[in-house]
Amino acid sequence: MLKIVGGGYLLWLGVALWRKARQPFIAADARPVPRSALSAFRLGVLTQLANPKAPVVFSAIFLGTVPQGTPAAVYAALLAVVFLNEFIWNIGVARIFSLERSRAAYISLKTIIDRSFGGLLALLGLKIVAT
Repeated sequence: MLKIVGGGYLLWLGVALWRKARQPFIAADARPVPRSALSAFRLGVLTQLANPKAPVVFSAIFLGTVPQGTPAAVYAALLAVVFLNEFIWNIGVARIFSLERSRAAYISLKTIIDRSFGGLLALLGLKIVAT
């Protein structure tokens, strides 16, 4: 049942991404910028903690691949690797998209990128439901 719900969610997400791909990217943000580096860091941490996708995905991977009886030290090492991976990835994405040339390239390819990933998500969802 959970597999069908998960696959259905991916299918729904893919279709929604495909349908909204032509909506223009809104680059202007009227919200005030955080006043200090600490405030910006806190905002980033709270935003990441409010996003349940990464913990859900990694929990599913751990449940499906790590055998029962694995020592706590191995779990701790896995969590450290996942944290480091997420940390490095998010810093890299933030750095890349802080450059004007990268933002302009993404905006010019937004429809293609969104439709490509939307189609891949929908196909993955269908595959999960079908198997």
